[in-house]
Amino acid sequence: MSVYRDIADVIAEVGVSFTTERAGVSTGAATEYFTYTPNRQVTKPFVREHFLEAVLKSTTLVQPGDVIVTSVVGESFLCVNNTPDLFEDEIIRYLAVLYKTNVTVDILRATNTTVGYDTSMSFVAQHSAQKALLYAPLFGNVSDIDDDVGFSRGEKEELFISSVYGVQEHDRILINSTSEQYRVAAVIHRRYPGVSVVELEDDTRE
Repeated sequence: MSVYRDIADVIAEVGVSFTTERAGVSTGAATEYFTYTPNRQVTKPFVREHFLEAVLKSTTLVQPGDVIVTSVVGESFLCVNNTPDLFEDEIIRYLAVLYKTNVTVDILRATNTTVGYDTSMSFVAQHSAQKALLYAPLFGNVSDIDDDVGFSRGEKEELFISSVYGVQEHDRILINSTSEQYRVAAVIHRRYPGVSVVELEDDTRE
């Protein structure tokens, strides 16, 4: 039985084409396809806009933490989960959860330099222009977000970004094309495989 081949053929026929980025660069893999069901929570526009449940072929190379970029409209999605679907001891497809990115960020790390009795702080860029999802309460009332989406119900902004970048506490996050800069208050590594959930606070350091 070749159920997985039949499913792969259907996905390629009716699905959305995409390429894959890992650690900010193209993997060079051949174009793949996914199908998805539009989120039905029409009264929760943030959820409807930014979260997709997708189906990928059984031989997909996409891993949690990868960013997939749709070929037609160029939208980018962070893969936060990619679960194999089994039938008769065979993987027939992958069921993925995708978060649409809405920012690119620079990640900087503080370093102290001492000359004589004077110590000064500077920031060194670790990674630049990396795609991520920024969730902030200003997008709407926090009660608009369901518990199962994966957000905490606090007031801090949260950044969802691939773990490959190694974001650490006290790093500085610059939001590209804005004047916003944040200090990393905490990094949660185990909520999703391959994805860091970064709690942010205003950065008042010089």
